[in-house]
Amino acid sequence: MPTISRHVPRGDVLLHRGSDERIGVKWEQDRLDGAGYSPVNMKEWSAVLRMTSHGEEVLSVPCTCTSDGLAIASVSGDATDGIAATVGEWRIDAYGPDGQRVLMGWGYFEIAG
Repeated sequence: MPTISRHVPRGDVLLHRGSDERIGVKWEQDRLDGAGYSPVNMKEWSAVLRMTSHGEEVLSVPCTCTSDGLAIASVSGDATDGIAATVGEWRIDAYGPDGQRVLMGWGYFEIAG
């Protein structure tokens, strides 16, 4: 079965130190029937938000995956208080029931405050 993929664009996020934040991405695929895109059912998937600064992981948060293609990470204010770094990179990787790994989103982060 052929796989059609497209580039995952960068999405930068600004987090506020001490504030609860949510970072989420949505996965949609072309239905290949001329009717456009539809969400991927991710109920059987798991996903993780990872944040790194200067090559070191500073935060790892499991995501909630939904049937309408969303992977959502809830980052507590306490978690951002514990991060010394103020800038870095984030990414959300999803893992399918068959072991497949998919990069759902990535970008740079900044923690203000």
